[in-house]
Amino acid sequence: MLGEYWKAIAEFKRLKGYHAESGKLALSMFKLFVNYSEPGQWGTGEINAGERKQLIDWLIEAADIPGPVVEIGTLFGFSTMALCEGVHRSGVRKKIYTVDNYVWNPFGVPVYRHRMLTKHNLTFAQSLTDLVIVDSTADDFYTSFTEVPSLAFIDGDHRYESVRKDLIFFKNIGARAISGHDYNFPDVSRAVREVLGEDNLTVFNGTLFLYKAP
Repeated sequence: MLGEYWKAIAEFKRLKGYHAESGKLALSMFKLFVNYSEPGQWGTGEINAGERKQLIDWLIEAADIPGPVVEIGTLFGFSTMALCEGVHRSGVRKKIYTVDNYVWNPFGVPVYRHRMLTKHNLTFAQSLTDLVIVDSTADDFYTSFTEVPSLAFIDGDHRYESVRKDLIFFKNIGARAISGHDYNFPDVSRAVREVLGEDNLTVFNGTLFLYKAP
């Protein structure tokens, strides 16, 4: 079945330009991914099972640190679910903000469908935690956000300047811990090393990073 699945993905990549307006083919491909693969195996930047467990453990360890959890880059909500699970299992009630404007995804799903699918994915997590789904760019979110996070998770725009801007914002606002995904991307690792340094930095699996403020 998976062999046929990958053939379908190849065909999708060939044809998606002709179906961008309707989004029907993109949506069907998204459903194939959900049905026949696991997050972290998609080549989409989603966290895998090991990274998910590590992220949950970090959140449990940070249970006593006051402040909300903030995620930049919701995508389809799989890392958001891990953040929610970590907070829920810690036994400490914290608000969780996840921020995305849904203009990009690897399947070409139109914005309104992407938004709908992600909110559907997060329904259960939202019922268990104080999850706030913010439909916004990171820059617009930063103009009004004044709380001090216990942990910020950065997995949005992976270009150097954008990652650097995210890191600087959370460092300056006093976040006690800053984490993120895709440290193996050169632009991401460069920004992390420049802004946060390496003394208080932990990298898991070459992709997931955690910085603890001294």
